[in-house]
Order: sequence, then structure tokens, then C-alpha cells
Amino acid sequence: MMREKNPRPACAGWPATTGFSSSELPRRTRPAAMVSGAVASAVLACGVTTAGAGEIPLGSDGDAGSLSFGGLLQPRLEYDRRDDGDHRAEATLRRAWLDIRGELPGYGLTFRMQTDVGGSASVRDLWLQYALGDSWGLRMGQYTAPFALSRSVGGPNRTFTEIGVAANNFQIPQGRDTGLGLLGGVGDGRWEASINVFDGRGRLDSRGDRPSTDGGLVTARAAYAPVGAVPSHTSTLGNTRQPAALSFGVGGMAAADNHLRDWTLGDNDDVPADWATGTVDVAASLGPVTGTAAAFQRRVSPDEGSGYDDQGWEAELAVALPVVDQEVALRRSVLRRDVNDDRPDASERGGQREWSAGWTAFHDGHAWKTQVFAVRTRGGDQPSDWQAHVQHQLRF
Repeated sequence: MMREKNPRPACAGWPATTGFSSSELPRRTRPAAMVSGAVASAVLACGVTTAGAGEIPLGSDGDAGSLSFGGLLQPRLEYDRRDDGDHRAEATLRRAWLDIRGELPGYGLTFRMQTDVGGSASVRDLWLQYALGDSWGLRMGQYTAPFALSRSVGGPNRTFTEIGVAANNFQIPQGRDTGLGLLGGVGDGRWEASINVFDGRGRLDSRGDRPSTDGGLVTARAAYAPVGAVPSHTSTLGNTRQPAALSFGVGGMAAADNHLRDWTLGDNDDVPADWATGTVDVAASLGPVTGTAAAFQRRVSPDEGSGYDDQGWEAELAVALPVVDQEVALRRSVLRRDVNDDRPDASERGGQREWSAGWTAFHDGHAWKTQVFAVRTRGGDQPSDWQAHVQHQLRF
């Protein structure tokens, strides 16, 4: 059977997710949109509770299938201060998701539609999956491109909901694209793999003036756990804790004539490029301690100008506290840009370095959680950027 990802308590009214789960990049929300999104989600939450855990059977006996409704709210207080004296404080609704999932067992089909109602509404997930036996599935539609550990484990369920600066720069924008993929696993979670072909247009790219992309995008990932099972997240407490686990992963992503990132770093942002990215990662757990590490390498060949390489790595350590359902975590991320670039201003491009520390408390069977964390980022010769966040995540 496909191993369940990010299992939630039955009282949350949330169906299991098979295959690789998704995660998101941060996004700003205006106060008015924050209120409207919260109201819309609260209304749905009340309806879900009234309807009986948000699950509607399809067919008189319920065997024909079902529809399940859920959502996620993530309000946040944020403070940002730079060493040059600039500072900012604001309240945002970082996530306001509505989720519809369904299954038609008689046809071997599952599907999902996830929308974000915070700020400008957008469709995040919209896919249909056909079961190929008990362990594999063929997925078609818009979904997260499985590639690195940080994309395969589910952002909202990680110790830090922000992916590190290294991982951010080696992902497609917002992590999603439209395509077709084969994904699954064997050995009761000891092996997982996927291969996906996307159109490479980055549907949720926030740059409205981004040029159109002609080339496609291919991603692949495989992970093996000689001890325990391949992790579904990096949190020590987010799901059932394993006494001991060790897993290794490898991923690759490549595209041709692609504009998903500004490959020439501001020189000519309308120049397409051929590029390929590889990553390796390891995750280990022993009792209350969980650690992960990943390294990235990318080769970029623009249609105009010289090629260059980017490198990056990140490491995270989480420790469960003696207090029930609480943990602390540390993260270090490093990005090196233009490693082989001999242009005169290459040293100014530098990269980014990040330190993060945080505390998380889980509530109500881990369906809710409260987080307090601080992030220090420094890029090249620029002043350091300090951020402090207090946020609460509610699932319904």
C-alpha cells in the first residue's frame, strides 16, 4: 500500500494523502484580504463540523466513494529589522486554504482541489490520480514537483514553515507545475520514488511579467530507508515518532529554454536557459532527536552569455522537549551563486546565509500548532535581515 502522508486525527475530518505531499513558499497578504479569507474559512469550517467531520459519502452505502472537506489557517505576527536601521511589523494571514479531496475506489481514482483564499485567490492543487496496484499511482494535473526533501515532506508540517534560503533558490516558484507523474513506494515506506514531466510554466510564479516558457520540465526523486521508513516531514513530533530511523534521498530536475528563475541574475531576465539541478539528502531520528541535511548543485546555460554553477546546503536539528508535544529546532542554510563566474561583479553576487531557531507547541492531536521562531539572513555585502515570527496553524 502507498504509505499515508501527514496523517491527521479522525476528529480533524481530513482524509489521508497518498504519495508525495506539498509545501508552499511564503506570501504576503493585505489586512483586508486576511479578514475576508479568515471569514470564508471559518464559514467552511462551521459547515464541515455540522456536516459530520466534513466527509460526504458518494452512493447509498458509502462504498462508491467519498468527498472530504478541510482547510488550514495560519495567522502570523511578523517583525523584520535590518542592520541598516529599516524595520517593519505587520500581521498577515500566510495561509488560508480550502481543500476538497475525494476517492472513487471502484474506479481506482483519487482527486484533490486545494485553493488559497488569502489575498488574490489561486488554485494550488488540482489533480486526478489513478491507482496502479496497491503501491503506485499515475497523477495528472497541477501539483507539487517532487524533487528535494523539503518539497516531499510537506511545508506546513515541518519544524520551520519557511524553506531555507538554499532550498528556495533550487525550487520552481511556489513548488507547483502542471504535468503527469508516476509516484509511489514499496516495502512499507522503505522505498519511495517518483518521475514527473511538467510543461515548465510555473503556474503560481508571482512574477506577473515573467516571459512565457517554451521548454518542458522533468523531475525525479528516490528515497530509501535502511532503518525505519522514509520520513513524511522533518518534525520530531508532527506524526507518530519512530524510535530510530535513517533514510537517504536523491533528486534531479532539468529544463530546456526555461524562464522559471532569473537565470542571469538581473542582467537579462528575459533570456531563457537550459539548466539541471541535483540534490542529495539524509534524515535521521533517534528517540527525541531528528536531524536532516541536504546539498544542492545546479548548472545553468543561458541562451545568451556564459554559463555558471550554483551550490547550496541546509541542515536542521529538532529536539523533542520533556514537556508534552513541544520541540525546539535549529537550522542553517547557505547558498553560493555563480561559483564559476569570472565576471567582474561576481563577488557582489555572492550568496545568502541563514540561521534559524524556533519553538513549536502542538495542540489537539497535532492538528493545531503554535510557533515562535527567529531567522537571520545575510546576503553578500548586504546588511543582515532579522525576522521574528509568532504564528498559529489551525487545521479543520
